[in-house]
Amino acid sequence: MIRRFGTRKRQRLDKILWDGYHKFSEDTMQRHNIDPNKVRLEKWLREKAHANSVARFGEKESIRRKDHLELINQGRKKDRRERTYELYGEWEISFDAGLKRLNKFYGINLLNLIRSEKAGKRNFRILEIGTGVGKAAKEIVKALPGVRYTATGLARVPEWRRWGGSKKIKWMVLHSLQLEKKIKPNSVDFIHSNLGISYNTPGDLTKTLQQCRTILRKGGKILFTSENRTIIPRGFKKVSYHRPANEFDGGDYTQHIYLLEKI
Repeated sequence: MIRRFGTRKRQRLDKILWDGYHKFSEDTMQRHNIDPNKVRLEKWLREKAHANSVARFGEKESIRRKDHLELINQGRKKDRRERTYELYGEWEISFDAGLKRLNKFYGINLLNLIRSEKAGKRNFRILEIGTGVGKAAKEIVKALPGVRYTATGLARVPEWRRWGGSKKIKWMVLHSLQLEKKIKPNSVDFIHSNLGISYNTPGDLTKTLQQCRTILRKGGKILFTSENRTIIPRGFKKVSYHRPANEFDGGDYTQHIYLLEKI
């Protein structure tokens, strides 16, 4: 239940909060090109609307109406998210994919593959390019507690902070064309990427694979999906190539799955 303060106490708290916000946040707003005057105007309009509502309906009814409108807006946001998921179903499924879903995308049991690569190796390090919310990363680290895991994405998401036991996962905002900038050469044993580099142009994909070869240890492998048939760059040998099950065929777009080894 939401606790409500009296009008005077609420106004006093609002003033304290706003004074602190104004004092410490105005420079932050300017750095992010947010107009402080616009923020003040929006706050004043909200306060004015609330005051008019209280004058017309009373404090209790005004609060009830405000809460009701908030619930409606939350429902609209949820509907918009659901419609977005329907429009971009494949991408959303991939972004939120766990191990079970990744196995279908890759057409291979990812955990078993990692286990076989890890056998007899110490300080085994995995890199995932395009981790999404990091669900698969969490599941892999839980199943293989001895591995070190680096998960990259184009932007941080709240789930990165919420996953329990994620101390062994290094979350990193990093583009696939800038891997060498933050990852040391010859430091990774296994790389996988589902849709993380799939839409790269042929030229960009070649550059990404060249960087992957730099950061991979000798004998290290990379498993990835590609929108088109890929020219294997020098320094790699093709371990396997296949296409996925029909449920992932997208007409003109079909995933091609490669497993390459650094030689």
